[in-house]
Amino acid sequence: MHEIWCYGADACGDKVYLAVWGGGLLEYDRARNRWRDYRDPDGEMEIDLFRNDGLVHDVVASVACDRAGIVWVGTYFGLSTYDGRKWLNFMDHDPPVGGLASNFINFVTAHDGYGWIATDNGLNATDRKSWWTYRRDPNSGRGIVLERRPDGSIRQFTIDTIFPHNYLLGIAFQGDDIWVATEKGVSVGRRSRHALSTSTQMNVSRQ
Repeated sequence: MHEIWCYGADACGDKVYLAVWGGGLLEYDRARNRWRDYRDPDGEMEIDLFRNDGLVHDVVASVACDRAGIVWVGTYFGLSTYDGRKWLNFMDHDPPVGGLASNFINFVTAHDGYGWIATDNGLNATDRKSWWTYRRDPNSGRGIVLERRPDGSIRQFTIDTIFPHNYLLGIAFQGDDIWVATEKGVSVGRRSRHALSTSTQMNVSRQ
């Protein structure tokens, strides 16, 4: 491991994953007492030369594991997911538009089969096929939601309330409530029991 700045940790079964700023993703297999590191194959280049060839970048800010064993890795240059065999990488300029809100990711978590991503330009939720992006309209203060389906179709709609700032730092779930930490305080919203349905709300009750 080239760096010792550990920004986050999560566990999947016998494996523990560490987010290392500048050092990539570190895996510790407790059953075998074995360490393994995952690094960006492109080295220090700030472009992704070959798609899905490994971790998108070594500056890793957050890591989370879901119930299916998929590892979600948030970096300052995009999102990576790893299922133990294959990597899938996502960036904000991927066609068509409507996917990742920003490559600059501060935090990721996994909940009910979806990855939730806190960026410097809004909130994402995805099952790696469909995407939902939540942002605050700086003019109206209302929420703008982009919904992108696997066929590339995009639907935009607004919701009355949203978090107080688009620079997000953390996410936590408490039942159907989602807590969002931002540059200007904390908000709590209510999501639908049917994960990410069009009735999803971000009703801010505290700021």
